[in-house]
Amino acid sequence: MKIDNLSFGNFNEIEPNILEIIAHEGVEIKKSDIILLEEYLHEKYPHKFYLLVNRVFSYSHEFGSMQQMTKIRKLAALAIVVQDPSKAEAAKIHRLFMENVKIFFKKSEAIKWLIEIMEQE
Repeated sequence: MKIDNLSFGNFNEIEPNILEIIAHEGVEIKKSDIILLEEYLHEKYPHKFYLLVNRVFSYSHEFGSMQQMTKIRKLAALAIVVQDPSKAEAAKIHRLFMENVKIFFKKSEAIKWLIEIMEQE
């Protein structure tokens, strides 16, 4: 179910606590975008949630936006789905800021991992 559009991408609820973000082609995600995302998430989801970042399109992050992403309160795990190995290498930078981050090549595997993490907590 699509629940809202953000200035930098689309935001979809996959399961009640699993949320997917697909950034628009060519955008640069800023720290201020992530702060707005966090505010939005806390209004809609007062409990723990899990994010799936689906890197369907090419986009970039400001350094501060990656730091801010991993500081989002109540974010329990972050799965990043990439289409090719070069994007996987770029996504590894998120691991510098957050422990519970995993990179996948298939969306179904990412969802499975997030569900497993959710059920363990």
